[in-house]
Amino acid sequence: MVEICAKAAVGNPETLGDCPFCHRVVATLEEKELDYQLNLINLDDQPEWFIDEIPSRELPAMKNEHGHWILQAEEICRIIEELHPEPSLDTPPHLVGVGCNIFGNSEAFLESDDPDDGTEQALLDELEAFDEHIRENGPYIAGEDVTALDFSLTPGLLHVPVALPHFKNWEIPEHLTHVRGYLELMLSRPSFEKTTPEDQYIIAGWEQKLNC
Repeated sequence: MVEICAKAAVGNPETLGDCPFCHRVVATLEEKELDYQLNLINLDDQPEWFIDEIPSRELPAMKNEHGHWILQAEEICRIIEELHPEPSLDTPPHLVGVGCNIFGNSEAFLESDDPDDGTEQALLDELEAFDEHIRENGPYIAGEDVTALDFSLTPGLLHVPVALPHFKNWEIPEHLTHVRGYLELMLSRPSFEKTTPEDQYIIAGWEQKLNC
C-alpha cells in the first residue's frame, strides 16, 4: 500500500486541504484505483513523527518501498506512473507545458495589491491560450484521453473560480467557455469527486497565506 503525506484543510485537519500539489497526487492515486494510506498533516500542529521523518516538512510526500520519502508532486506522480502504468496517464511530450502558468499567474494576481502591475492580464492571457487549446484539441489537453497533465493542471485551475471571486471579485470571463467546460469535465471524474476540497477550505487556505 502506498503511504502519502498531504496537507490537511485549514480549520478541519480531518480532510484534504487546499494544496494543489497534494491534490494532484491523491487524485492520481484515485484515478488508478490504488490503495493508499493518507496521512493528513495539520501545518499548524505538525506531528513529531512527520518532523522527524521529513525534516524539510515538504508536502506532498510518498514513502517508497525502501522506506524513504519521495518529495515533489511531479516526481511522485512519475513514480506512480512507472510502477502502475495502467490505466495510462502518460502525457505526449509535445504537450508538456500547456496551461502550466495558470496557477502561478493566479497566485501572483491574488497576492498583488497593484491593479496596474499586469498580473490580471497575465492570467487572462494564459486562460485565453488554454481556452483556444481545448477548443482545438479537447475535450482533454491531449484530446480524447485524460493524461497526467490534466491531473497536474486541474487542482490549481479549480482555485481560479473559487479564490478569485472571493478575494478579487474576479470571475473567469464568460467567453472562455472551453475553460469552464474543461474544468466541469475534470471535476466530474470520480477521482476528483472524491478528492476535491470544499470551496470553504480553498478559501481558508488562501486566507491564511494572504494574511501571513
